[in-house]
Amino acid sequence: MKDLISEIKEKLLKREEVSVNDKIPNPIVLKGLEYKERLTEKIVQKWIDENPSSFCETLGEGYSYIKSQYKIKIGLNYNYIDVLLFNVIDMNYVVVEIKVTELKKEHIGQIETYMNYIDVNLKKDFHNKTTGILLVRENNKWLLKYINNDGILVRNYITSDERVSEYLGGLK
Repeated sequence: MKDLISEIKEKLLKREEVSVNDKIPNPIVLKGLEYKERLTEKIVQKWIDENPSSFCETLGEGYSYIKSQYKIKIGLNYNYIDVLLFNVIDMNYVVVEIKVTELKKEHIGQIETYMNYIDVNLKKDFHNKTTGILLVRENNKWLLKYINNDGILVRNYITSDERVSEYLGGLK
């Protein structure tokens, strides 16, 4: 997180624009989530529900938790946004979708649909466009090249235990 802040300060000093992509760390460490051999969306979702402040803090400044499993109706079908946030600094809604697999093209279509729904049905004229964060276990570097929506961010997530293992592995 300290390196991230340094990078943002450097950009500001050079008068470069700081994008949302610059502000959110990668990977996102889910502190306190015990390592499970097989993490499920429900386990990650439950951790976020029980630790909304910690989750918002992990993303950076200005994030406020609105609701998990935010119900929306598209046509005759109900859909559920995993986590809906609002960023009071950037003045926009943030749709978070949790995936326990590698990034897939279907995930991009899903989050784009949810972002558009929020922009049409919830966003006020004075709000900025909705941002989407896809939390995935593994990035797909080939697919990342073809995401042409700057409002969609893809971030890996790891547990505290994985971070400790990573650190201990580096000491060997």
